[in-house]
Amino acid sequence: MDLNVTIFWNSSAFMNSTIIFNASSEARSFVILVASWCVVPVFCAGALLNAAVLLTFLVHANQLINSFSIHIVNLTVLDLAYCLLLSPLILYRNFDESWLHSPATCGFYKYASWTISNLIVWQHLVVSVDRWLAFIVPIWYREKKTALTEETTSQIGPTGRSKPIAILG
Repeated sequence: MDLNVTIFWNSSAFMNSTIIFNASSEARSFVILVASWCVVPVFCAGALLNAAVLLTFLVHANQLINSFSIHIVNLTVLDLAYCLLLSPLILYRNFDESWLHSPATCGFYKYASWTISNLIVWQHLVVSVDRWLAFIVPIWYREKKTALTEETTSQIGPTGRSKPIAILG
């Protein structure tokens, strides 16, 4: 039996891929079954560890919240949303694609996968810029206020239309 695998990467959300198998349905089912269940422990560990980080920030908010940690909290919330919302949809898509035939569920799936994935990438960009500013202009960085960080985080995205979850109002 010949198993040819072609992978197409979605350019807007690099974490999602479409895999086309040119093989019998038994081989395709077995490969998808094994690959899908191998990532379940990763998703569960990611959800638990991100929840633990978020819980730590919530319990010790007055000691841990500063201009940099707001970015980390936002990234943690986005990663938790990816693990709890998008990962089960990706896993379920591998077993039953019929739920994607409805315009509402297909639209939600595409919106969630594009938005969450891109918000994670943009939040990484904000964290990188924040770290570079701390390195390049340390005196200004130590004197900047949290309001500047909240404004930067709330306007994340190329057009300012993508709004992440508001942290610390």
